[in-house]
Amino acid sequence: MLPGDCDLHALADRAKTKQWERGDETMMSLLRLAGEGPDDFLDEDYASRKAELQAASLDLSAQVFQYWKQNEDLTVVFDTDLVPTPPDTNNQPQPHHRLLKIELRDDRHGGVETNFSTRSTGFQWFFSFLAAFSAYRDTDERVVVLLDEPGTSLHGEAQGDFLRYVYSELGPKQQVLYL
Repeated sequence: MLPGDCDLHALADRAKTKQWERGDETMMSLLRLAGEGPDDFLDEDYASRKAELQAASLDLSAQVFQYWKQNEDLTVVFDTDLVPTPPDTNNQPQPHHRLLKIELRDDRHGGVETNFSTRSTGFQWFFSFLAAFSAYRDTDERVVVLLDEPGTSLHGEAQGDFLRYVYSELGPKQQVLYL
């Protein structure tokens, strides 16, 4: 499952060493799906960073909501926030870190934006699945994707959306087995 926010500096550092923490690889897949990397959102120039965030948000929204039809009034919104880091062991100040915030704008409810982590378990699973498994969709390496009871947190129509994604995006390039 993707988290609702992510420390981009820490993710970029872990990506260099491939010493992943839980959820890092899915977050990296999400960023790749949006055509970005963690460093792309660290620009100090506000206008440049905001343009990059908006472009990634629009691109990702188009891909996700091509399949998720339960609420077509949702839009993915990437934003960043600068947060202080605790002092080091010598009580020396440390540079601030930039958090990537994954939010969803719901135009059905007046354009309210809420953090991804507050959405339904089914939506979080679906969105995380699309992010994680897009890596298999975009590779020429042949793999077998084995899914044990996928989408159990989804209701019937959302399970249909999930199967449409599997057949349209994964099926043409990879062998997919699900039980």
